Parts: sequence; structure tokens; C-alpha cells
Amino acid sequence: MMLSSLSVFTSSSLPFLTPLLASTGGAEGESYAKILAAAITLVTIVIFVFAQVFGEIAARFSLPAVLGELIAGLA
Repeated sequence: MMLSSLSVFTSSSLPFLTPLLASTGGAEGESYAKILAAAITLVTIVIFVFAQVFGEIAARFSLPAVLGELIAGLA
């Protein structure tokens, strides 16, 4: 009940928020959530690994490891 009143409020005053309140039904939404969680986890692991590798490379060149991690973040 509160969601419907909230969607009426946002659709009249803030139309750009209306798609955020839309829900996908059943298994489709659950499947999407699982895929999204897996993708976020994978990207986080890749970023961490690249930061460690670039930090090690920077340390071998007698530079601070954090500089290599920053470069990995930019890349």
C-alpha cells in the first residue's frame, strides 16, 4: 500500500524516479539479482588483483606501492 502511494507521489512530482520503483516479477527479478551480484563480485576481484599486481610492479621500481595501485585504478 505504501509503495503504491509512493509511486503515485513520484510519478506526479519526480517522473525520473518512476522506473526505479518498478519491480520485475518472480524468477526474472531473482535471476537478474543473482547475475548482478556475480558481476559486481567478479569486477571487485579483478580490480583487487590488478591493484596488487600494479602495486608490486611499482615496488620493484622503487616507487610506493600505492602509486601502482592508483595507476591500476585509472587503467
